[in-house]
Amino acid sequence: MCSFFFIISGFVIFFTLCKSNSILFFLKKRVIRLVPTLVICSVITYSFVELFKGSEVYKEFHAGAFGFIPSWLFIDPPLLNYLFKTDKFTYIDGAYWSLLVEVKFYIIAGCIYFIKPDTFLRNWLIITITVLVSEIILRKYIHDNETIKTVWRTLFFTDFIGFFSLGIFFYALFTKIEIKAISYLIMVLIFAITFNRLFDLYYKGYFVLFMLAFVTLVYFPKKLSFLDNKAFNSIGKVSYSLYLLHQNIGVILLSVLLPLTDSFILQLILPILITCLFIGISHLIAVYLETPVNKLLKTL
Repeated sequence: MCSFFFIISGFVIFFTLCKSNSILFFLKKRVIRLVPTLVICSVITYSFVELFKGSEVYKEFHAGAFGFIPSWLFIDPPLLNYLFKTDKFTYIDGAYWSLLVEVKFYIIAGCIYFIKPDTFLRNWLIITITVLVSEIILRKYIHDNETIKTVWRTLFFTDFIGFFSLGIFFYALFTKIEIKAISYLIMVLIFAITFNRLFDLYYKGYFVLFMLAFVTLVYFPKKLSFLDNKAFNSIGKVSYSLYLLHQNIGVILLSVLLPLTDSFILQLILPILITCLFIGISHLIAVYLETPVNKLLKTL
């Protein structure tokens, strides 16, 4: 599912770049959007896990205070563990790994865009296809050199760059930005490589469905007008905090509550109730914490 999130991110970030007047302004907006909610949700997750101290779920999900460092600073925990010769660094929640990928994308995309905004789409697609093809060559001829492969993936997040590129391309189509033939050709290659990298038929099927949804959004937006309602919009507004909270807390709640009942119906309903609980908590965070803090930081 994170792959689809990266496609949406590519779409939205291209929009944000077009509305920004400098890379510093763009990165400030990203920091204000990401960090306050991340701090709030990580503290909630850490405190919740602490309630189960001494249990099996505590051993599995407890990150320790050291977990705040990679979580808040967007640093890969294995890198910190290697540098400090320890194993104490890990994310507060397993879902946080994708934020590091996002931040890398923001920095690289921002730099490319503000070098020459008018050619951003072409330049980004050329860089993407260069990275993907180069990794194919690396895998074939330097398959036994883990250091080179690790450095390459750390710099270019090659497993996900194709998804960001798809989102960027769809935004260009959506806003009717002039697209040259070479960009279409490169995008077809990126799609083919990205599709081929998906590891099973299940994900390939979902990937195609998601692409069809984006094509519908671009060319037939009225077909998706049913999504424009208060319920979907309210969930969309709290989706970031919902994402930050759902994994560890959700798994713990299910592992603790499901064994308490033998009712098949209740076991089906329980995940839905937990999801509704998360949406409610995320809404409270958005209204009473996230929005006021973001406004204050923007003012400062």
